[in-house]
Amino acid sequence: MTTSPRSLPKVLLVHDYYLQRGGEDFVFEEEGALLESKGCRVIRYSRSNDRILEMGRLALLRTVLGGEPAVSEIRQIVRREKPDVVHFHNTFPLITPAACRAAKEEGAAVVVTLHNYRRICLNGLLFRSGRVCEDCAKRTVGWPGVLHACYRHSRTASAVVAWLNARQRRRQIWERSVDRFIVLSEFSRRKLEEAGLDVSRMVVKPNHVQAEGEPGPWPREPFALFVGRLTTEKGVSILLKAWEGIGAKFSLKIAGEGPVGVDALVSGGGPAGVEWMGWKGPEDVRALMRACSVLVVPSTWYEICPRTIMEAFAVGTPVLASRLGSMAEFVDDGRNGLLFEPGNPGDLAEKATRLLEHPEECRRLGLQAREDFLAKYTADRNFDRLMQIYGMAMSARHSRLG
Repeated sequence: MTTSPRSLPKVLLVHDYYLQRGGEDFVFEEEGALLESKGCRVIRYSRSNDRILEMGRLALLRTVLGGEPAVSEIRQIVRREKPDVVHFHNTFPLITPAACRAAKEEGAAVVVTLHNYRRICLNGLLFRSGRVCEDCAKRTVGWPGVLHACYRHSRTASAVVAWLNARQRRRQIWERSVDRFIVLSEFSRRKLEEAGLDVSRMVVKPNHVQAEGEPGPWPREPFALFVGRLTTEKGVSILLKAWEGIGAKFSLKIAGEGPVGVDALVSGGGPAGVEWMGWKGPEDVRALMRACSVLVVPSTWYEICPRTIMEAFAVGTPVLASRLGSMAEFVDDGRNGLLFEPGNPGDLAEKATRLLEHPEECRRLGLQAREDFLAKYTADRNFDRLMQIYGMAMSARHSRLG
């Protein structure tokens, strides 16, 4: 898609930063930088959930219910700057969907990226007690999530979020204010549809990663790599159990920090062949991905848009992932990687051994992974898709303004 500078939209990007920096924060920043690099005029409005630590309960409740002062400030920015599109990323809890309504009332096209399952799940993950959970997904009020204290391990806080979700669905605040929703995978779109949400304005667009340099050369070193948080939902326990069966025959390098398995890894008491490397920065991770034979993604939850998979594809590394959620969408079994039965360490060990014993198969899968990256997940591809979505949203705005 080619666009002239004159036709490029003016965009206001809106985001509420998380207490613990995560993927949504990176996407907000990276897409903003991408839009500017292509010549778009970009304005940013952000708040930080660090402010929650300074707010009393009553002040926080008022903010969550009404969205002030964010709603007023966004309304003023739209009125003053007249952006063509207001693109919201996270609005929870300090900005709120009421800001979308304000942007619409001021005449802007409104786009929202749904980075998680917050609209149908109190913790946004569809995951509880070490397993996938959809108990609240089809309910107007998420009472199971309140009972299990799914939001911040607090029934009181969970009750507030459940009530907010029910209120928003009942009043159709999102549906009446948003011209286009961006979902990051077809799997996510389908889950939202199953929960009863209107998907007619949802458009699938995965995130992108930068392709810096050429893919790693073959043959690779005969080791598997895990990159990510060492937490239950990331499947770290399954991975370590699998390597008990593989042993020292092949190496597994783990780059990340977290509560699961760290004590054993630090003390050297983990399975033979496992090397814990601690947290690694982006450059070190990229070097590891270029050197390894396969990246392992053993998650036991519905990953939304796993960045590590696209990073591996960018350097021509195949992926061994759980046959679960969007992972089974990004990893085409036998084409750019392999899939294994979720939560099954035996199947994981069998597939990992197969790949590490057959470097030519790894190379074949890796070459296709690189081709898939170039076709789907580059910055240029993301920009073109954003322009298409913004165009859809602006057309919808013109139609409603008559």
